[in-house]
Amino acid sequence: MNLRELEYLVALADTGHFGQAAQACGVSQPTLSAQIRRLEDDLGVTLVARGRRAELTAAGVRVTELARQMLALSDDIHATARECAGQPAPPLRVGVFPTLAPYLAGPLLRGIAAQQSDLQIVIAEQPTNDLLTMLEQRAVDVALIATPVTPMLSRIPLFREDFLLAVPASDPLAGTTPIHPLALRGRDLLLMSEGHCLRDQALDVCAESGAGHRLDMAASSIGTLLELVAAGSGPTILPRMAIPPQRDARLCLREFVTPRPHRDIALVARPTVVLRPQVQQLVDVCRHLPTDEVVTLEE
Repeated sequence: MNLRELEYLVALADTGHFGQAAQACGVSQPTLSAQIRRLEDDLGVTLVARGRRAELTAAGVRVTELARQMLALSDDIHATARECAGQPAPPLRVGVFPTLAPYLAGPLLRGIAAQQSDLQIVIAEQPTNDLLTMLEQRAVDVALIATPVTPMLSRIPLFREDFLLAVPASDPLAGTTPIHPLALRGRDLLLMSEGHCLRDQALDVCAESGAGHRLDMAASSIGTLLELVAAGSGPTILPRMAIPPQRDARLCLREFVTPRPHRDIALVARPTVVLRPQVQQLVDVCRHLPTDEVVTLEE
């Protein structure tokens, strides 16, 4: 048994197809199939039920879980070796969910530059559930999320972002003073579409305030959500960083009274990954972003 065979098995588990797994690993399909067969012979157990799709057996599922851990440890060993040898680390792969990524990217890059850090990052923008899968598959090193995670991952608090209320300028809720969430009672809010964590966070606000939400309309981006509000389709909840720098006269934005509805952003990763110097640099930058739109969170 070797790491390459385990890599082939994990790729097959992720794709469910010998051809796609071979392409992901950069080898021919016969090579991948033969190596997995060799692994099965070495272990004395069938790992894959071969058919139209490659289905893991019960033994295959258990072995694949352990294989992921071994491959992750291999990554950690290589990262540690590069660090000890003084070699430059590859760019840190950072996963960020779509209703944060466009608004965080600028402050994050400015923060890195302000600290004169040698940190290099690559941002992958995906929904939170996909980010957690990418962490498991080692497709990203860390992820910034706003929801609880499995105990298998380490969680480092970064910052808190308040929500604001956005309403059409002609709406009865339009005004200039802070508003209490209970003022939303009986109103139907516009939300993001299914799969966006901002939708779940807004639903929490609805539950606490007695508001409802529109079932006939949803948005796939914050830009679309703002256009729907501006067109008079109803109010919505927006994270502070997503507020457009140039105000739209068709919109009214209102602060909430304290304690304000908010979302807490945290970095999550495997416990060994958070110890890497790159990750510690990223945490420091995220806790000192050059913006007054968030509040730093400490552990």
